[in-house]
Amino acid sequence: MRQQLFSSAICLLFCVVPSQAAKRRFTIEDLYRLRTIEGVHLSPDGRMVAFTVITSELAKAKRTKHIWMMDTDGGNARQFTHSEKDESAAVFSADGKWMVFVSSRDGDENLYVMPTTGGEAQQLTHISTGVSDPLWSPDGKWIAFSSDVYPECGADDACNKKIAQRWSKGPLQAHMADGLLYRHWTEWKDGKRTHILLAEVSTGAVRDLTLGDFDSPPFQVGGALQYDFAPDSTELVFASNRDSTPASSTNSDLWTVPLASVRPTARDITGSNPAFDGNPRYSPDGKYIAYRLQKQPGYESDLFRLAIYDRSTGTSQVLTESFRNWVQDLQWAPDSKSLYFTAPLEGDNPVFQVTLGSGGIGQVLVDKTIDSFAISFDSRRIIYARRSVGEPAELFAVELRDGKASLPRQLSHFNDQVTDEVDIRPAERMWVAGAAGARVEVFIVKPHDFDPVRKYPLILNVHGGPQQQWQDSFRGDWQVYPGAGYVVAFANPHGSTGYGQDFTAEISGDWGGEAFEDESHRRTSQTALCRCGPYGSYGLVLRWLHDGLVRGPHGSLQGHRFHDGRF
Repeated sequence: MRQQLFSSAICLLFCVVPSQAAKRRFTIEDLYRLRTIEGVHLSPDGRMVAFTVITSELAKAKRTKHIWMMDTDGGNARQFTHSEKDESAAVFSADGKWMVFVSSRDGDENLYVMPTTGGEAQQLTHISTGVSDPLWSPDGKWIAFSSDVYPECGADDACNKKIAQRWSKGPLQAHMADGLLYRHWTEWKDGKRTHILLAEVSTGAVRDLTLGDFDSPPFQVGGALQYDFAPDSTELVFASNRDSTPASSTNSDLWTVPLASVRPTARDITGSNPAFDGNPRYSPDGKYIAYRLQKQPGYESDLFRLAIYDRSTGTSQVLTESFRNWVQDLQWAPDSKSLYFTAPLEGDNPVFQVTLGSGGIGQVLVDKTIDSFAISFDSRRIIYARRSVGEPAELFAVELRDGKASLPRQLSHFNDQVTDEVDIRPAERMWVAGAAGARVEVFIVKPHDFDPVRKYPLILNVHGGPQQQWQDSFRGDWQVYPGAGYVVAFANPHGSTGYGQDFTAEISGDWGGEAFEDESHRRTSQTALCRCGPYGSYGLVLRWLHDGLVRGPHGSLQGHRFHDGRF
């Protein structure tokens, strides 16, 4: 019965299709012509926005990152940095006169500062361990950043170099590990720890703020920054998991350190919570620290809540317990009376606002996939980077009034040349009956010059995680395959985020259960390939789909391909 419902829905979706005859099909070469936008940072006066533009050259197998700037009305877009090496992670100084960014133009990745009016960039740090995620202090005297150092060395770069050379140039070429968490993807730790270092802007001198054999901050794949300066620049808060066995623990806590101390002692301010605390943000008035919180120890996919820590009383309060989707990025309103945050919701990730005191939560902006956003100093505008399946990344702006956003206005046009000549296919959404009576959302991308009379091979794309969601966001494979004549379908089965925490949690321990049933009912007799992220439960689902149902009741599966697998 569910298969009949799915087939009927597919038929309805495919009946009416606007003509794209004027545009040609999408190819792999077109993917490398598109430019990607990363990060959105507003100047303190709200007049300029800085961001990173990524350009690809297929013939040279090369990707380059440069800093761009633009007036917040969309005018005067200009490339700010021009080195042959990558430049990224731009942040304005508090007075708006300077910009700090990360570049490898002189070898190792280091911090560079440059006047916002233009000119020559000045190298601020000279360390061999690399830098990432710079953050300028409100008083303009310090820049915090993270770097992978040997804990016995800290910020002593000569010591770090000596140990690194012993590893790279010694007679024994091997990796060493005496515990878990020794590698992330292809990056080996080899005894290093991520520490937060502090650079003095006037001299370039660097010192270690997070001493010890701990990762401070802990590893994360993307997401909001894991440290922040107090508004008076006397203190820094950061996240760190200092349990004896961090590989089996999610107990990241918030720690504070005074900047005046040469060898600061960190103070744990959320030690009463045995689960995750992270991504801290001081309120502009300095009274609170907002952060993300989980309650269930050891469970990485527990509900991420938004909480505030009262600095005067030392107590915490959860603001979003009734909000049953994961809080992601978060930002304070300039008046410190509310917070803005993003969260997955049925294939989108809208911006929400929660008010302190009343605890009221309202949806402010929904616009497909919002990769990053910034609130203006007067709370009247949001500048954000946005994309959808049928639209590559660009910058947009909305005006805010009474807690609601105006219609979006596109600010940048980096990809107009490609979108004007190439058929970039949008996604259409449908809901089908899944396991246990649940409704499962499915996205369909039809091929170029789609003909509803013809039959097409179908590619099923299954996300990994498994607790995450497919979003209405641009991906190259979701255009290359339709350009080659395939229909692409991707669903958010049991275990996905964005459909309530109960739906997310139902995959835990359910091997071969509801997620398997959700995915198997998406298959049709024309399924040609299953492309999937194999991590966790969904990896087994795809093995069963291929090995157990190659000739099952839902048609044949001609092959599958895992991506992001084990190295």
